[in-house]
Amino acid sequence: MILNVHAGHSLICRGASAILDEVDEDRKVKNAVINYLRQQGHTVYDCTDDSGRTQRDNLSAIVRNCNTHTVDYDVSIHLNSGRNDYTGDGSIGGVEVYGFDNGVAGISNRICNEISDTLGITNRGFKINKGLYVLSSTKAPALLIECCFVDDKDDAARWNADNCAKAIVKGITGAAVNHQENETEAKLKENEYNKKSYIIAGKAEKMYGFRTIKPVTVRVAPNDKADIITTIPSGSNQGINQITKDGWGHLANNAGWILLKGYCTAINSTGYELKASEAAVRETASGKSRRVATLKKGSRQPICFIASNGFGLISNFAGWVNLKAFKKI
Repeated sequence: MILNVHAGHSLICRGASAILDEVDEDRKVKNAVINYLRQQGHTVYDCTDDSGRTQRDNLSAIVRNCNTHTVDYDVSIHLNSGRNDYTGDGSIGGVEVYGFDNGVAGISNRICNEISDTLGITNRGFKINKGLYVLSSTKAPALLIECCFVDDKDDAARWNADNCAKAIVKGITGAAVNHQENETEAKLKENEYNKKSYIIAGKAEKMYGFRTIKPVTVRVAPNDKADIITTIPSGSNQGINQITKDGWGHLANNAGWILLKGYCTAINSTGYELKASEAAVRETASGKSRRVATLKKGSRQPICFIASNGFGLISNFAGWVNLKAFKKI
C-alpha cells in the first residue's frame, strides 16, 4: 500500500488547544503512524506542513505535498474540539472520520472502530463533508481523522498518542502493530547522545521557514550516511530550528535532519545593514570560528536564520554575521 500521511495545521497557524494541544498530539500520532506503516512494508510520504503562516497557506501546502505522489489514500490526522468539558461530565466526545464521499467509508469505519476500542472512547463513526479543502482537493481518496476531543477531560483521561497510532494502522491495513517501540523515535533519541560530535552552527529560539527546491532526504542525523527516515518533495515548506556548520537543518517537528544548502531556499528573509566600519563573515555562529569574508560599512545582507546568540545566517548560506553590528532595514 502507498499512502500520504500528514498532521493537521502548522507550527505557526496552530489548531485547537485546551486540555490537549492538537498540533503537539497530532505530530506524535503522525510520526508513529508513518513509522509503524513502514515497519509493515508500506510506502508512506509525510506531507505535513509546519511553516504555513495562515490557514490558506497551510492547506495549500498540504494539498500540494499530497498531490506530488500517486497513492492509495491521503490520511489527515487531527484532534477535535467543541465539547468544552474541562471538569469531566462522564460523557466521552470520541472519534470520528470524515471523507468527501462514501468511497472511503469502509476504511474510515475500520479506523473509528479501532480507535474507539483501543482508547475506550465513543465511536462517532464516518461522516461525509464536502466542504473540507483537503478532502476535496487531493488526487487520491482522502480521509480526515478526528482522534478525540482536546477540550473534554473524559477524552483526555483516555488519550494515548502511540496507542491511537497503532489503532489507525490496524484500521488502514487490517494488521496489528506488533512492535512495541517506535523505531524512528528510538533512533532520534539515541542520536541525542551523539550530538556533541556535531558542530552546531546555530540554534534558534524559534522556528524558521525554508522551502525545498528539490526532493530532499530526511535523516536521523546530520550526515549523508545516517539512516533515512523519509523524503520530502520539492516545494514543501519546512520549519528549521537548528543548523549545523555543514548546512544541515533540524526539522522543528523533530522528524529529523535535512540538507539545506543546495536543497532549500528561505521562505522569509529580513534585511540588515552594517552600521559598523566592517564585520567578519564567520563559518559558524561564533565569533571564534573561521573568517570567510569581510563586509564593509553600508553592506546590506538578507538574513534567514538567527541563532540564540545573535548571529544571523546570510540567506545564500555564505556565512554568519554578528547582528550587533547591523540594523534592520
